[in-house]
Amino acid sequence: MLFSVSTVRRAAVALAVGCTTALTATAASAAPTTPAHSARPAVIPACARAGLRFGVSQGSGAAGSFTYLLRFTNTSRRTCYLAGFPGVSAVNRHGRQLGSPAAWVAGAPLRVVVLRRGWTAHAALQITDVTDFTRRLCRPAVARGLNVIAPNRAFPAFVRLRFLACSRPGLVYLRVRRVQPGRGHL
Repeated sequence: MLFSVSTVRRAAVALAVGCTTALTATAASAAPTTPAHSARPAVIPACARAGLRFGVSQGSGAAGSFTYLLRFTNTSRRTCYLAGFPGVSAVNRHGRQLGSPAAWVAGAPLRVVVLRRGWTAHAALQITDVTDFTRRLCRPAVARGLNVIAPNRAFPAFVRLRFLACSRPGLVYLRVRRVQPGRGHL
């Protein structure tokens, strides 16, 4: 028997809602009625752009692409978290975006990365050698850097990195993975 994609999605959503309801009810029944102490549980906020230092590692090249690590270091006085994919796009010397933004690659597991003061998280960025594309489709141009947006944030930070990029939108030549804990290594 074959099911449509929408039927399978509805069934998955119904299963997820049912599991969430069961877990919530179980947790509520297991919770003590009086707290052990009156202190409020600490809520860790998402990392703000102003409290992060953005950086990029030295690249490593192989098989028609270069891999870099985008690094996010907490410079604020508060513990914060990052989760998900950063937004990444190449920019020219005038700050204008070159080509399409980075595609998200779902290889790394989704994690909530807690950053205490001075701690660093990273996301792997792969840049395809655009000389492999036809000039007509890509229109190669020199990128002066990257606009990087921390996960779940809105405003980019500029990271200096010079490389050859596609100026025409459509081709995907940038790929980024989810944020992971630590400085990472290539």
